[in-house]
Amino acid sequence: MTETPLPIADDDEEAPWLRDPQFGGMSPRSARLSWEAAQANRRRHEKLEREQADPREGILPAQSLDEFGLPGEGDDEAKTNQNGKAELDSAAAASFKMEGIEWLWPNRFAVGKLGLLAGLPDRGKGLITADMSARVSTGDLWPCDEGRALQGNVQILSAEDDIADTIVPRLTAAGADLGRGHIIRMVRQNDKKRQFSLITDLELLRQKVDEIGNVRMVLIDPMSAYLGVGKIDSYRTTDVRGALAQ
Repeated sequence: MTETPLPIADDDEEAPWLRDPQFGGMSPRSARLSWEAAQANRRRHEKLEREQADPREGILPAQSLDEFGLPGEGDDEAKTNQNGKAELDSAAAASFKMEGIEWLWPNRFAVGKLGLLAGLPDRGKGLITADMSARVSTGDLWPCDEGRALQGNVQILSAEDDIADTIVPRLTAAGADLGRGHIIRMVRQNDKKRQFSLITDLELLRQKVDEIGNVRMVLIDPMSAYLGVGKIDSYRTTDVRGALAQ
């Protein structure tokens, strides 16, 4: 049985992704997927702009502000949180001891800091992170004479790739010490399993990091898959920044 190839038309209206210069050099399938994702993102932003122009658009009717989880006017609870009165934590700059940055990969990724690896689909981000994980697990040299990786354990969360047929084979091909690669599969709670969430499960992640010990890198791929269902709007910069600040 012959597989039918993906139709590629010369008609500009039928294949606009082939005319878009930002997707040049990509395979027709990748260009089409990237173009469709960009169009969906554009429509989403247009909807958000309409809602901002008309606050009534997209708002569901409610009997009271309580249904939105918002305090009413004059409500004393607006000044407190669930555990009591909220206070700001501050200290004088003179009370802090200056420290140098400890680099995992010199001048690229620092220990204890958030690092982002971004790019279009099918451009090799997964292979890069597998190679980084392997170098950290073995304390190998970084490319381009950029020093040596701090050897340690790697914590991996991957929502898109299968563990047995993709993640472990990639790590093996990259020469990783598989004993130092720890893969989080699910969260067990009340005899049930669910996906890890950056919004509700960060403390569990900290506990696991402490349990494993000497964790040099926590890999989350992709970050958007772990923002929780209905918890964060990944198209809003303020929502994403708030989640990352935790």
